[in-house]
This record gives sequence, structure tokens and C-alpha cells, in this order.
Amino acid sequence: MGPGADSDAADVVLIVDDDDDIRETVQLALQMDNHSTALAADGSEALDWLGRHRPPCLILLDLMMPFVDGWQVIDRLRQDDRLARVPIVVITAFNRDLGSAAELPILRKPVELGDLLNITNSYGCVG
Repeated sequence: MGPGADSDAADVVLIVDDDDDIRETVQLALQMDNHSTALAADGSEALDWLGRHRPPCLILLDLMMPFVDGWQVIDRLRQDDRLARVPIVVITAFNRDLGSAAELPILRKPVELGDLLNITNSYGCVG
């Protein structure tokens, strides 16, 4: 994101994943589809970003991350009135019990580009 891109964070898709390649690939795909994006390498960075910006239109959230994992991010967002209604789509290769993430939409890694764009566009995020 360039300077001033955060001015209307409501149309931003926040991509949270500890894998640089996945984060950058998802960002590139969304930007080519005219979506504004923000990146976080773990749940702690995501929560920090969310505390400093308007809520995004969507959070694409990995579950398995160091420091603060995806489940902890989900729990924190649900306790925050300002962020509780932000849509979350889980991006994961994790196949066991998803716990608190089980009722959320899930994109399995490796993510298909068409599925990524369809689900992002279904939330009305605009570029």
C-alpha cells in the first residue's frame, strides 16, 4: 500500500499469514483485481494494524502462526465491539479440529486464485 492508502481502510483486505510467499501472492492477486490490501506477518501485527486503522472489509487469516495465532485473533476480535462484525475468512492447511474457526468460511492451502477472488468479491470489498 502506498502513502495515504489507509485513508479508507473500510475497503482494505487485511492479509494475515506468517508465510511471506503466501502473503505476497495473495496480495498480488487481490491488487490485480483492484483490491486495496494491508499485510500482517502474525496475529500480533494484525491486532496492531486493526488498532490503528478503520476496520477492513475482510480479514484473510491464517491459523497456524507464531506469537499470536489465528484462533487468538478470532477471540480478540469477537470481544471488540468495533471489530466483532469484520468478516474473517480462514486460509489454512490445518486439517484437524478447527475449534473457534470452524464456523468461518475456509480456503484451503494451496489457495485457488478463482476461489480467493470469488470469496473476496462476495464480501463487497471494492478497489
